[in-house]
Amino acid sequence: MLISIVIPTRERSEYLRYTLASCTRIDDTNIEIIVSDNASADATAKIVAQAADDRIIYLRTPRRLSMRENFEFALSHANGDYVFMLGDDDALIPNQFNRIRRVLEQHAPDTLTGTTVLYGWPTKYGPATHGRFKLFYKSTFGDVNLITGEALREEIQRNGAVISDNLPRIYGGFASRKIVEKLKSKTGQVFMGSSPDIYFMFASTAVVDKHIRVTHPLFIGGASPKSNGASYYEWLRRSGPAKEFNKFVEDAKSDPLVDPLNYNGGMQGALFSHLEAARRYAYSGNLIFDYEREFERVLASVRDEASAHRGGVIAELTRFAAESGLGKSLSVAALQRATAAREPKQRRSSRKVRVRGYIAVDRVVHDMMRYDRTDIDAVASACEWLLGDELTSGGWRRPLSWARLLGRSLRRMPKLPEPDNPRSRRGNRSGVETAGTTR
Repeated sequence: MLISIVIPTRERSEYLRYTLASCTRIDDTNIEIIVSDNASADATAKIVAQAADDRIIYLRTPRRLSMRENFEFALSHANGDYVFMLGDDDALIPNQFNRIRRVLEQHAPDTLTGTTVLYGWPTKYGPATHGRFKLFYKSTFGDVNLITGEALREEIQRNGAVISDNLPRIYGGFASRKIVEKLKSKTGQVFMGSSPDIYFMFASTAVVDKHIRVTHPLFIGGASPKSNGASYYEWLRRSGPAKEFNKFVEDAKSDPLVDPLNYNGGMQGALFSHLEAARRYAYSGNLIFDYEREFERVLASVRDEASAHRGGVIAELTRFAAESGLGKSLSVAALQRATAAREPKQRRSSRKVRVRGYIAVDRVVHDMMRYDRTDIDAVASACEWLLGDELTSGGWRRPLSWARLLGRSLRRMPKLPEPDNPRSRRGNRSGVETAGTTR
């Protein structure tokens, strides 16, 4: 069974180097690593060549594409029975990969996701939490959980534009060839939204029959200075230039596909717009959800925004309501509810905190700033070391596995070799040492 690891990238070679390092350390000959270079003007091609792994397939787009188009271009060249899309500042956890392969081979799901470990690449002006990552008891060494397609569709209809841990993913998750082809058969393309990862989460529920969620880390989501996510929060907080997010917006303007809603960069607006796109394209109009609730959510998300931005969101929702035949009354009612006074948040029960703390120390915070290397591949090595050789335990074995992890966390991780003097655990079939790998 061939598995495709697909990495769309654009001018982030300094981060891509370490993403590739985590991938090339995977001890599996039946994978392909596809790097889709979106007309980069930096050293991306050189970094890929230095990786010197014959499982890598390097592609370059003929011109600058939108993010959606680059994802589509990259996916169209994947040959695997399963596809995993990876950001160019993210990483896989190498020693977990073959165990995930066994889950795929044993259960043959349409899609599979696991726990995501979040890591902020350290920057001069970044928050104090950057350079650290956390592992949580509740999302480590858990079971393999089967979720039916019917349950996913009921959840989408019930919850609407909400990101749930249960939803399938192709970015940071595995999607079968069958699901990719089913989505493509709807419109001729897999991704029908400017944020392809969000669109897939909602749209895939229309065609998935068997989804598996593994309660265990298998993916490290990195937030680097050049990541769209980090740049989006700069834009949201007006705390920085938000260069990458602005590039994303500008590139999207050249895309012939237009989102149903011009959501002006707001996250909740993006979720609603992509849910509507999934309803139109993947569900062929047969998805029913509460539009008034979605309007309220979007408006509530911009409650504290500047009046000009908030006014633009209101105008866009009014336009959408009128063009969709929903009527002005819907948007007005949503506006009135969204501007109502906020209800105070309920305090978390201290009893739950005590019970959760009684099970075990419920989290481990690992500080990469104690080491010479703080890149994403070093984080992947740290996760390998902490998690050990176990994937899922479940039941009474889970606390024992967590106790062993706690024991390792009290010790200092073995020193990592410098990336300029790599020692690959796996090596590669070409006999050339893999650049940037560590162990």
